[in-house]
Amino acid sequence: ATGKDIGPTPKQKVFHSLMVRYRLFGGSRGPGKTAAGVQEAIKLSALYPGNVGIIGRFYLRDVLDNVVPELLKWLPPELYTHNQADNKITLWNGGIIYYKALEDEQRLLGGELGWAFIDQAEQVPLESVMNLDGCIRLPDSSRISNIRRAGLELEDVGFTPGMTHHLFMSANPAPGWVKEWFIDGATPIETDELDSFGDKIIILAKEGRVFVPGLPRDNQHLPANYEANLRKLHPENWCRRYLDGDWDVFEGQFFDEWNDRVHW
Repeated sequence: ATGKDIGPTPKQKVFHSLMVRYRLFGGSRGPGKTAAGVQEAIKLSALYPGNVGIIGRFYLRDVLDNVVPELLKWLPPELYTHNQADNKITLWNGGIIYYKALEDEQRLLGGELGWAFIDQAEQVPLESVMNLDGCIRLPDSSRISNIRRAGLELEDVGFTPGMTHHLFMSANPAPGWVKEWFIDGATPIETDELDSFGDKIIILAKEGRVFVPGLPRDNQHLPANYEANLRKLHPENWCRRYLDGDWDVFEGQFFDEWNDRVHW
């Protein structure tokens, strides 16, 4: 399927509607985590002409193989130019999207951004995340410069002053900083939106951070029997973690049979 054929799931729509700085989507295999992230990147780029953002994963190879193709699936080719040598996509309204590896936290100390998307955040060290967060401070003056550098006038792209800044992520359940930030001690909040089964969507909120849980059964775009086939092949603890979104199943256990980098 292409971006023209499908639309966001109900839980992805809730994720997109939240304008808090820190957001997490997913917590399982197959709910459309990467799709939600790149859709949000495009949304923020469209809302704020001249915006600048970064899409990243721990390894650059994973960005190139998984995240960039998903981004370009949702972007009509006439709306961007792609400089692969610089890992840079320039948008129709003067906005810029960079994509890079997040394994070296010292290389994330400079620059000004309007947003950043971390795919599979559980694989990324907290130091890298904090350094990236410190770059999310793009002012309107930089947006104006980007628009004019692209040969555009402000009225051509509908520029208005003022913008919000965002750090949004996807993740699978894992011990560490993602769980501490978004899961442990968070407050469940019932929204007015309904999921694919007609139930109210519940999100978790904690100290200005919001988690929108997504499960494979929420994603109507998955192949038939996707979840059922995985449950036949994998042990109960794996299914609880990756199919049921259980963030506690690994506590006190050692998972040496699964490589998260490959089996994302």
